[in-house]
Amino acid sequence: MHVVNIIVVLNVLFFSVEFSKGDQVEIKAGPKISNSELILSDTTKTLTQRLIIENRFEEAVDILNSVSADQKDLDYYLLVSQVTLALQQYDYAIEALQIARGFNPDDLNLMFQLARTYRIAGHTELAESLAETIISRDQSHRQAMILYGGIQLEKQNWTLASRTYQELVSLDSTNTFFRYQLAQALDRLEDRGSALIHLREAHRLSPKHHGVLHDLIQINAQLGLNEIAREYAEKAILMSPNFIPFRKRLAEIEFRAQNYVASAEHYQEVIQLGERTEFNWRNLGMSLYFSDQFESAVRAFDNALTSGDDPNAHFYKAMSLNQLGRTEEALKHLNLASDNSMGNLLIDSYIQKGSLFDRKGDIDASISNYDIALKLSPHRIEINFYMASAYDRTGNHKTQARDMFRKYLFAEVSRDPTMENYARSRLSSLTEEIHFRGE
Repeated sequence: MHVVNIIVVLNVLFFSVEFSKGDQVEIKAGPKISNSELILSDTTKTLTQRLIIENRFEEAVDILNSVSADQKDLDYYLLVSQVTLALQQYDYAIEALQIARGFNPDDLNLMFQLARTYRIAGHTELAESLAETIISRDQSHRQAMILYGGIQLEKQNWTLASRTYQELVSLDSTNTFFRYQLAQALDRLEDRGSALIHLREAHRLSPKHHGVLHDLIQINAQLGLNEIAREYAEKAILMSPNFIPFRKRLAEIEFRAQNYVASAEHYQEVIQLGERTEFNWRNLGMSLYFSDQFESAVRAFDNALTSGDDPNAHFYKAMSLNQLGRTEEALKHLNLASDNSMGNLLIDSYIQKGSLFDRKGDIDASISNYDIALKLSPHRIEINFYMASAYDRTGNHKTQARDMFRKYLFAEVSRDPTMENYARSRLSSLTEEIHFRGE
């Protein structure tokens, strides 16, 4: 590769480049030379362009290295920038374009080429600044606006991004890309109604655009419009049956709608297509659990737990094991769930441990776990019911059972009707029994 030779030539310039504070580029004009000295032959130019089109970059470099100093005109530096950009020699491409700008500092297209190269090279602030300059001089410069809008999306400046892409949509309302990018910014601004308007129009313009379809599915689902989201997802899957994101979105829609047989089917498809993540295995396991397919659920949770320690996977594996009568294993996974969880899952883990110990006849362990759950969440009045029932099943804790049933019934909250009727019946019987005992 001969890129280095080009850079040596770049240092023998008619324009010098200096970096000032903030990495802003200042282009200073060098000594003037006559126009006749600044002519790159058409033959050399045409041949180099053809080699670049054919991806024969090293041959293009050889030709450019053979150009004499008095032929290094604007076209020469533009060709150098194209070759070095194609070879991902971004700093060299930037230097060539900076020199090219010296021939015509006010040329907006040259400015854009430099701004775009800054962006590719990762100099986002320089790219943004130059794009702003271009737009300030030509408010309809689409390429600069696209570049600027993309930078704002990348920087999560959603308001600026939406404003820029709205202006682009005004310039060309039939452009799918503009509407798609605008919808992404509006979605982030939580203006999902407006986002859907642009996505629907983008879908009309480009019915097979995967990104547009994906966002139509996702935003409709976020708004609770599950039937519409499902319709888009099913249409997308018919179009691209092996495109994992479409299958995954449909699985999530069915899961949230508690259509667990359907969600299990779609998560199995996602996994078979190759996305064997902890998340997918866990949600498959939960779908199978809620579909009463406990053996299959345990296998799915086993796969989820080979690559992680998700407390939800431990909890629902415990629930599945419990349904299969494997109590000791269930307790083990409930302990793992409570050790690594918080919030409702932590409380539910202690409640389930209380229930398992109750059925084993270990009243002390049962009450201990229920008590922890109640301290973590005093408003969960059903825990009082569970504790009362556990006490009631023993022969010498009738007073405690009566008191816990009272707490459950006297709380000023709504209750499960079946549980409430049972509690009233037991409270009446316990009160009479304790009275006759003289307690």
